[in-house]
Amino acid sequence: MLSASIFSWFAAGQVGAHANFKPFPNMPGKDARSYVEGSSAYLELSLSHGCKGADGGHLATTDTAVVFPNAVDLGENTYTEDRDGNRYAGNPVMSIKPSIDNRWHGLMNPSGPVKPFYSHGLREQDVRALHWHGGHVPDDHFALLSFRAQFPKLAGCTQKLRVYFPTVQYCEGGVAMGWIREATAKWPEDLISPGYAPYVDVVRDTSANPLPASCGGSGETIEAYPSAEDIDRYL
Repeated sequence: MLSASIFSWFAAGQVGAHANFKPFPNMPGKDARSYVEGSSAYLELSLSHGCKGADGGHLATTDTAVVFPNAVDLGENTYTEDRDGNRYAGNPVMSIKPSIDNRWHGLMNPSGPVKPFYSHGLREQDVRALHWHGGHVPDDHFALLSFRAQFPKLAGCTQKLRVYFPTVQYCEGGVAMGWIREATAKWPEDLISPGYAPYVDVVRDTSANPLPASCGGSGETIEAYPSAEDIDRYL
């Protein structure tokens, strides 16, 4: 986790463009940040600019952190399964593995407990966040942060799962900018992007996994967003 001392240096200035995932149009007719249920994906988080300093200047990004909502309990709406068809929990995002990136001096991938899910065996721990340290991305450049993740299969009447990835950019001079939907104890509203966090959608494959007749022909959209406690702990 990045040092808590940096919180006393936050600047309130924000800028308009958002951090988000690079579009990957792999599903015709769907949002370009959509992935089919049960798939593995290679995701690239785009940092499109730096931070805005107190004097209005633009500051380079030096560290970045993203937290995963993989402790969110989606109940019977999602699942994983073994080769014999036995079902287990389907966490919103699983088996996270970052790409090697020599543009950063360090990369941390802290793990923590999650609901038991199946991925090459039953697993009860998973990567809960990724931290890229010691880089230098000037405001007039952008960076792509890459990692691989697995998504669950959708069950019941769930047709789409939107998965949120709250993200923080730490910049020169101790300034930080949080792409976080809701204020937390460590992240007050003037330091975040209310209502917004980077996301991807997991979409049901209705050809291989049709909605039950009881759904009346229309599915539901559910969301997964980390708890405030997890955001404060891992960011």
